[in-house]
Amino acid sequence: MTAKRSAKKILTNGLLALASFTIVFALGEFLLRLRYAEALRAPTEEVLAIQQHLKLHPKIGFTWNANVLPEDNVVLTVSDVDFPPLSTGAYGFINSPQAVKERGLGRAVDIIGLGDSFMELAAHEFHRYFDANGFAYYGLAMHRQAPPQYTAILKEYALPLQPDWIVYGLFENDFEETQDFQNWERSGLDWFSFHSGTWCGPSLATSSLFRFKDKHLRGLSGLTHVLHSRIRGERMSVMGPSAPSIQAVQDEIESAFKVTRESRADFLLVLIPSRATVTQGPTAESEAYDELLEADDLSEIPVLDLRELFLEQDDPANLYYEIDAHWNANGIALAAEAILNAIQQGEETEAP
Repeated sequence: MTAKRSAKKILTNGLLALASFTIVFALGEFLLRLRYAEALRAPTEEVLAIQQHLKLHPKIGFTWNANVLPEDNVVLTVSDVDFPPLSTGAYGFINSPQAVKERGLGRAVDIIGLGDSFMELAAHEFHRYFDANGFAYYGLAMHRQAPPQYTAILKEYALPLQPDWIVYGLFENDFEETQDFQNWERSGLDWFSFHSGTWCGPSLATSSLFRFKDKHLRGLSGLTHVLHSRIRGERMSVMGPSAPSIQAVQDEIESAFKVTRESRADFLLVLIPSRATVTQGPTAESEAYDELLEADDLSEIPVLDLRELFLEQDDPANLYYEIDAHWNANGIALAAEAILNAIQQGEETEAP
């Protein structure tokens, strides 16, 4: 009898503990939803301001609206970035008005730049600088995109223009965003739907466990996102890129180089350092750059590694915006000069 009462007491206490935990957990989830859930997927005003000028693309996700003129007075405001009025060509990529005009008149293109927002935001200055040195530059870079998209843009838009040079800009977040692109391709959804309605929103969960967490534990998901962002700081990730993502980026670079050379154009891979790398020390993504440089399959590819050049400057932080982490005018000018020097050296090497 004593044993039965003891077992019943243990069971009762266990059920009471479980009920208490469930109540506390449910209350915690409710409070976390109020604080974090909406903030996780609700786009900011800056994101929405950009979103209205973008359109879906079946292969690369999205582009800008085509043929936006400076006279349309589309001026974007993002942190402390100095944006000129939006100016896009027939393909929906940012370029200076002069570059768009020259392309419309059929002027030959000497250099095409591919990459993400670093290359995109440099399009105006790159055109001005290269034009002053006798080269016609045209940008086909797009923010929030990654090497699989760069390579697709290369094949669909860049190589048909028969450039002499392809400048393939690689940034530290390209490892993570390559994996995101692969998940998007497998989803069968359009880019905006997969990314919670915008060009840069959180992607939909790709496993049943994470789908359950996002659907039923939205408060916990929001808190996890906030804690992850705080731990990460200015770095691209907490743990660094995975081996499959590094391999995927390597494969894309190799593919881009191969198809460029088959088209009889020259190829320059530009490694772009983050502000964190040049001000706080190498990130895990910067170390992944070193793995790419050591890969036998990429050994023949001309590379311009901007890390050493940026670190040589008296104040590397002065190459980036104070709040936003992109190149400012100083960083763009330094990169333009380095790219032109690499191209000129490459042409001298090839000259008979």
